[in-house]
Amino acid sequence: IPVEDSVQNYKLLESSQNETHTTIKFSRTWNTCDRKHDVTIVNDTMRVMWTMSDDDPGIFSSWAGLVWHGNKGIHIGSPSRIPIGRNDKFWDVTAQDFLLNGDSHTVYWCKIYKVPPLETKQHIIGYKPLIQRGHETLLQRMVLYECLGSSKFEQYGSHEGSECHSSSVPKDWEACVTPIVAWSIGSQGEFYPESFGLPMAEGEGKSTYFMLEIHYDNPTYSTVRDNSGLRIYYTDKLRPHDGGMFVTGIAVAPTHIIPPLQRSFISNGYCDNQCTNLMFPQSGINVASVVFHSHGAGRQMRLRHIREGKELPVIAQDMQYDPTYQQSRRISEGTIIMPGDDVITECQYNTSNRAKLTVGGYSTSQETCTSYILYYPRMGLAGCTSMTPVDFFFQTFGIKEFYNHKMDDIEESLLKHTNEASQKPSSKPMQKLFFRFSEKEGFNMDLNKHSGSILKAMAEMNRDEEDENVFSKLIIHKPDEFQNKSFMEHLRDLPWAEKIFTQSVEEIIHNGKYRTFCKLQNNSPAMVRI
Repeated sequence: IPVEDSVQNYKLLESSQNETHTTIKFSRTWNTCDRKHDVTIVNDTMRVMWTMSDDDPGIFSSWAGLVWHGNKGIHIGSPSRIPIGRNDKFWDVTAQDFLLNGDSHTVYWCKIYKVPPLETKQHIIGYKPLIQRGHETLLQRMVLYECLGSSKFEQYGSHEGSECHSSSVPKDWEACVTPIVAWSIGSQGEFYPESFGLPMAEGEGKSTYFMLEIHYDNPTYSTVRDNSGLRIYYTDKLRPHDGGMFVTGIAVAPTHIIPPLQRSFISNGYCDNQCTNLMFPQSGINVASVVFHSHGAGRQMRLRHIREGKELPVIAQDMQYDPTYQQSRRISEGTIIMPGDDVITECQYNTSNRAKLTVGGYSTSQETCTSYILYYPRMGLAGCTSMTPVDFFFQTFGIKEFYNHKMDDIEESLLKHTNEASQKPSSKPMQKLFFRFSEKEGFNMDLNKHSGSILKAMAEMNRDEEDENVFSKLIIHKPDEFQNKSFMEHLRDLPWAEKIFTQSVEEIIHNGKYRTFCKLQNNSPAMVRI
């Protein structure tokens, strides 16, 4: 039961009430210095809680009859939201009676859409979610991707859609990789500053076809039909700049692991200076907003900014990150990422209530670590992500050989092709858990034309495989001490409860090698052999 604060630091400014709403406007200093009764307001996710009563209670006279009605996440310190104009046009991109048949806990569904008939180029200026009533808990995420191509996408206008990240997706859809809108649970949408808009209906097939990806989380295996989606606002009054969006962080892969029983474990995803140097305009890009995305174990997220080896102020951070409130974070004007800069998405997880290892994947019981960066002026980059190399990952945990497979064969089966991404060596001498690891010298820029297959293969492995994933099928041959165990069993048997061991794993992965994916809007790699 709440108790009355001896010092009232809240000042009532105005209040009103009608048949449907009670409105209260008040003010308070960010830090009242009252640590016992007041929470310091910070530029992280805060939660406002409220109570309601059938009758007006006396001031602190009695709490009988009060009922907690809920809470709401807010970003108090972010710039004010931009309101929508009365005359702005909109385009609804919805699921159109999609049948969620109850066969799976996790479903990613994709469908192609064509923009409305438009004679001239338009600018997308914002969006909001359209969630079917009663389906609020089913929808976890919606991303709208631009598809590069012209007439070949016309045939998919009547296509009913397909399960994303699967072999049933038409190959043409692999060209739909550039995010335009990234909505996640808890978000109310976003409207953009007047300095830019996202191109729409440019002509010659550009920004004309889009793919909507919806992530459904269906733990009760319900059978329902859904019509949720996005309302895209646009205008024919073009703004000064064309804007864009790209994703950065950790590529979804089982080599992204978070140990169990940890109050804090940090993972990092890299967009390195070679990608930004190649793809970013000479004057850099202006960051307008950032959407952080993790699943249920995420607790803190930061978008770090490195220039010439020196760390600059963070672009965005949320030290009280709430996975159920993934509202975009508006960035103040003047935040510029220059070519040659490094950008790091840092995710801190809490798995203290989990007895099993958590791996990277698309299910809500698995994890992810990404940032969606909205910016201007537009460039040709769709994604800049990283992952731990497969061979380095296995060797980190002491595995030298599996039955019936050479390491190269395993990498082939996991990634479809070996050595397909840029491989960055560690910046410090490596620590070892079980073995002596020989580092390769230099930076391998061999990112060949098949790099998109790597991420697609990883996606197919991680759609909804929670306990029995690809690691369960790999049986250890050497070293002898781990012989005849599956790699998943080996991971489960490691002493994760020992703090020193877990910290060593975190440090080795953090300081070790990583592969980078610098992906163009047509899903081809930006970096090739030089």
